[in-house]
Amino acid sequence: MDPVARPYLDQHQAVLGEIALAERRYDEAIAQFRQSSSRPQEVLPMVNLARAFDAAGQADSARVRYRQFLDQSHWQSLYPAYTWYLASSLERLAQLEEEEAGDPEAAAPLYAEFVSLWEEADAELQPRVEAAQKRLAAIVEARG
Repeated sequence: MDPVARPYLDQHQAVLGEIALAERRYDEAIAQFRQSSSRPQEVLPMVNLARAFDAAGQADSARVRYRQFLDQSHWQSLYPAYTWYLASSLERLAQLEEEEAGDPEAAAPLYAEFVSLWEEADAELQPRVEAAQKRLAAIVEARG
């Protein structure tokens, strides 16, 4: 394949994945997102796969991909895609850890990081921050 065309193929497959995800064709979305990356460490395909697995009801696979995304090196934070999805990934992984995996201890630091990141967010986002604060408080209280 023409090396100049390769990045555009990745973008094309990512767009096809987004369309499939929006149309609730989850298996196709997962396949397109998998093909949208030539390198497994790329941030956007990783979080897109997490979103697709989550929408497909595959909580374990979603947790793995969200965790991989969040465990990336700090240099990844230089990329806009990382910052676009950081808060929502923290929030969703915390929910999955607590509700699906039954592991509030794994959820607590994720909730805490989400709250810290969004504590001064716009007013329309504050209900999500407050919900995370309540979940974190409940986890801490249950710990004793």
